[in-house]
Amino acid sequence: MDAVLETRDFIFFDQRGTGFSQPRLDCPERFEIIPGLLENPVTDDENIRLVRDAFLRCRDRLTSEGVDISIYNSAAGAADINDLRLALGYDQLNLYGVSYGTRLALTLMRDHPDAVRSAVLDSTYPLQVNLYRELPYSAGRAFNRLFEYCAADPECSTAFPNLRSVFFDLVDELNASPVPVTLFAGGAERRVTFTGDLLIDVLFVGLYQPAVAAYMPEMIFDIRQGDFDILRQRLRLYYESPGAFGMQMSVQCSEEILLPSVEPAGPAPSPQIAGFFAASTAPFTAVCQEWSGSEPDPIESQPVISDLPVLVLAGEHDPITPPSWGQMVAADLTNAAYYEFPANGHWVTRSSPCAQQMALAFWENPEGPLDAACISSIPSLKFYTGP
Repeated sequence: MDAVLETRDFIFFDQRGTGFSQPRLDCPERFEIIPGLLENPVTDDENIRLVRDAFLRCRDRLTSEGVDISIYNSAAGAADINDLRLALGYDQLNLYGVSYGTRLALTLMRDHPDAVRSAVLDSTYPLQVNLYRELPYSAGRAFNRLFEYCAADPECSTAFPNLRSVFFDLVDELNASPVPVTLFAGGAERRVTFTGDLLIDVLFVGLYQPAVAAYMPEMIFDIRQGDFDILRQRLRLYYESPGAFGMQMSVQCSEEILLPSVEPAGPAPSPQIAGFFAASTAPFTAVCQEWSGSEPDPIESQPVISDLPVLVLAGEHDPITPPSWGQMVAADLTNAAYYEFPANGHWVTRSSPCAQQMALAFWENPEGPLDAACISSIPSLKFYTGP
């Protein structure tokens, strides 16, 4: 954010329950079972039980420490931002939200519109969607884009022919006969039981960043041939300490999982992708039914209507907040401009200098015309095909 600091103050804050805020709503109980699940997979029903029990142990501990988990949500976070603005003496704020940060920004625009001068929403997460119901559709769309791009690229299609069928055949083979993959992670030697479902998850996360997605066709073919070098780099991430799991569940349970939402859109995902995400998200529904005991506010599933100046940025290959979500939000904002960035994934301003330039120009003059010519010069996703 050096470019921002050249012309503006940049306020970066830890939302309540996260970072260095106190109390931070960590759930080590949930993190501690991850190695066991990676190394000794269980049935779907047993996975639901283990994850549910871990989260509820976390809830009970937080409650015993005097934490009121019902006050950790986006509306409270938006009120905190407004209080922070007042304490620092600013009349208005330019918002920069990424992923869930866009949902928080939208909530601030709804609840405290006078505090906002403008907003950049990067990889937008609307209030009216249900992330968990839509995951198979969002992921399926992103995987399809990857396969289509590779098929249309002469170098990629030559090096990795029939990528789509190779991938899904490999998922089926690994689910039927998982293979052990050894690696050093979390300070110890590990032996991960590598399944087709875990392959879907690894590649899904890789689609967030174009620099990682560029290696995914090679990784698929390497795994098929028993070469796990690239895979090991991605698996190590599962052993890294996560964010504040307790805060995540408080937010998702109070404004997402238990509320109605718009119907998922787009073609039906493949059975492999649909099956994986159905199994991996099922524990969260079980947790939310018992997490706080308070009823979600229906307003948290309603679209935000506003005439504030907003710049909405979307990545073509984003696997979790698809471009259609940005379009959905922009349609309810009478003073919004929407732009999609080819060959980009999640968090566009992280990987696109063009998006960065546009955001900086927008903050200087939110009501003026915006030059988006640089989008047309963004190159297609370039795949790594070996030396």
